[in-house]
Amino acid sequence: MAIETITTIRPKRGIDHYQTVERFIVCAIHGTEVKLVLACALALAGTLGALASPNPAAAAITLHVPVLLYHNVLPRDQWPAGATNQLTAYITPERVYAQLKYLRDHGWRTVTARSVAEYAKRGERMHSKAFVISVDDGRLNGYRYLWPILRELKFRATFYVVGSRIGRDKFMSADQLREINAAGSEIANHTHEHLTLTKATRAEVIAQVRMSSDAIYEAVGRRPITLAYPGGAYNTAVMDAVRSEGSTWMAFSVEYGCSESWSTRLHEQRMIIRHDFTPANVLAKVAPYAAG
Repeated sequence: MAIETITTIRPKRGIDHYQTVERFIVCAIHGTEVKLVLACALALAGTLGALASPNPAAAAITLHVPVLLYHNVLPRDQWPAGATNQLTAYITPERVYAQLKYLRDHGWRTVTARSVAEYAKRGERMHSKAFVISVDDGRLNGYRYLWPILRELKFRATFYVVGSRIGRDKFMSADQLREINAAGSEIANHTHEHLTLTKATRAEVIAQVRMSSDAIYEAVGRRPITLAYPGGAYNTAVMDAVRSEGSTWMAFSVEYGCSESWSTRLHEQRMIIRHDFTPANVLAKVAPYAAG
C-alpha cells in the first residue's frame, strides 16, 4: 500500500541563495523513497550549516567602516514642536545633502551594513573611504526627502524598518521599499514592533526579529541579515536570543564608535549625525577611519 508523507524543512535564514527553499513534499512508496529523500534533505541542511560558518580568518580582522545614523529627514517647517531640542532625531534635507556631498567630494563612497557584515564574516578588508548611511524606523520622510539625495549622489543606504509598520501611515510602503532595494540599498531589520528588547523575554526577542524578517522578505524578496536594536537597547540576554534566532549576522546599537568584527558582530557601534554638524564636522568624524 502506498503511503504519502509530507515533510516541511525550513533552512536557516540569512543565506539568500536558498531563500526560495521553503519546503520539500516527500511522497513515499513502501518507505524506500522516504529514506532517500530525507537523506538528501539532511545533506542540504548540512550544506546550509557549512555556509553559515564564519571563515577562520574572520577572527583576525577588525574593520573600521563608519556607520552614520540618521532618523527623520524633514524640512524645518515640518518638524514637530520641540524638535529643535532633538537635533539627533531631526535633520533637514539641505543639511543632509551638504554633509553627504562633502564626503563624496572628499572621496568617500557608500557601502551597506550588509556588505560590512559579509566582509567581516569572510575576514576581508573593505576598500578605503567606505562608509554606511543607516536610517532608522522606515519612515516615509526617508523616501520623500533622503532617497532623492541618495539617487543624485549615487549613494546607497541601509534602511532599518519596523516590520509591522510597513505600509502604515507615515511609513514606507512595500512598493517604496522594493524600489530602494532594487537600486542597491539595503532594507534591514529594526524588529517587528520597535520593542525595547532589554524589557522583553527571550521568546519575544526571537519573535520580534523573526516576524520582521518575514515581513521584509514578503515586501522586497530578500531577508535582512543586519539588525538595529530599537533605541540602541541590548544586553547579553538580548544578544544570546538574537544569536539563537539565527538570521542576524551583525547588529548595531547607538553607542558611538567605529569598529566591526565577527567576534563583536552583535554589538557594533554607529555615529549619530546631528543637524548642527557642519559638513566639515562629519568629515572630521570619519576621516580617522579612511583606511577601513
